[in-house]
Amino acid sequence: MHEWDLDKKLKPSPYLNDLGELINDEAEPIHNLITWVYQERTFVSSAKIQGEERFSIISDYIGRPVQAYNENGSLIWQTEYDIYGKLRNLQGDEMFVPFGERTWWRIEKPALLKNKNVKNIFRRNKAGGKTKNGHIKCR
Repeated sequence: MHEWDLDKKLKPSPYLNDLGELINDEAEPIHNLITWVYQERTFVSSAKIQGEERFSIISDYIGRPVQAYNENGSLIWQTEYDIYGKLRNLQGDEMFVPFGERTWWRIEKPALLKNKNVKNIFRRNKAGGKTKNGHIKCR
């Protein structure tokens, strides 16, 4: 799964070309691209790629991230969870791994979690409409 920052002022404008196809007037600018890698057929994250840096993510028995290591094998993020899923004994930046339970993501306010079911993530298609093409199937 990919995430990036997009300044709405720099968002490309779609238009119809001579063939009646809806295309953008320029490429969409991508800033702060982060790629999340998940274990096959699960919602359990196993890696984070940000720029040229790669990080391994270790999860507990129910799929919650508990540790993250950089390419040199140094521990850069670690946490435990209380019985309600809140972070305990956090080491590192809380937003480095912005999710706890498999479908719960921390947003803006550090302690706030939002249920963002990865199966139902909508992403914008080239025409600017919402589609479900970006979902992840789990069997």
